[in-house]
Amino acid sequence: MTAAPTTAPPRPVDADRLPLASIGFVLVAMETMPAGLLPVIADGMNTTEGTVGLFVSAYALGTVIVTMPAITLTRGMRRKPLLLTVIAGLIIANSVTAVSSDVTLSLVTRFIAGAFSGIIWGMLAAYGRRISPARYAGLSLSIVSVGAPVGFALGTPLGSSLGMTFDWRWAFLGLTAVAVIAGALIVILRAQPKSSREARILSFWSAGGEPYVSQCSGDCCRTRT
Repeated sequence: MTAAPTTAPPRPVDADRLPLASIGFVLVAMETMPAGLLPVIADGMNTTEGTVGLFVSAYALGTVIVTMPAITLTRGMRRKPLLLTVIAGLIIANSVTAVSSDVTLSLVTRFIAGAFSGIIWGMLAAYGRRISPARYAGLSLSIVSVGAPVGFALGTPLGSSLGMTFDWRWAFLGLTAVAVIAGALIVILRAQPKSSREARILSFWSAGGEPYVSQCSGDCCRTRT
């Protein structure tokens, strides 16, 4: 008898989760970085530090307002095109902030960047799980989530250092560059996960020699033995 071909188990960690972690870093660093650059931004835009502080508020407000509606309104959309579109919008909004000399325009683009951030936060963790093998869903979620605390810990100091050394605009453009690279890697490294409607599939696996059924619906997976 010919032995049945075996397939290698999926790797627990793939490079396709790292760009998602990088996006998480960008989202947090983009929100908090102006707090470390208040004097230089105020001098560069001929305004007060209190007004520059509104850059953080405008971004956070956009995130708060958009996150929950975005989860509902984008539920049936294909994840990868949506994610890439929103990342592109985030890149454009942040780049406009970097080159703007008008405070009002900067506040508007900060709010828009925060809104795009809210859409990404609403889907980032679920996207990371859905492009991963079911057995490694928890590990993948941990990898995707690591970008946020790194952003809190290092984003503001790195941005402040770059802004003080060169110019505050370069700190914003640096985050744009990281987002561009992460978006390009998302395009290259992973296939399109299905939308929530298309993800209602019935798959058969093997666990410990006994078959079981895993049914996926929406962004969550439920297993039945």
